[in-house]
Amino acid sequence: MSDTSVTATVAAIEAACDQRWAVWLSDTGTWWAARTHPLTAEQTASGYVPHLRADAPDELAASIREQDQIRVSPRAGSSQL
Repeated sequence: MSDTSVTATVAAIEAACDQRWAVWLSDTGTWWAARTHPLTAEQTASGYVPHLRADAPDELAASIREQDQIRVSPRAGSSQL
């Protein structure tokens, strides 16, 4: 994949997720995404993850979409007494 196509792919994925994820292609050919904002305890308890990895950009985009579909559980992270 050329530098130009990688740059265009990164920009397209980041734009599609409204810049909530930073995306890059590692030197080893693995695609990565990291959230641009820290997660709350409730988000983590609900299944949010701070980083994603994939072998291809379309796999990464699909993983981002899955993460963006997760909703915070109203009781996530709360303890019962």
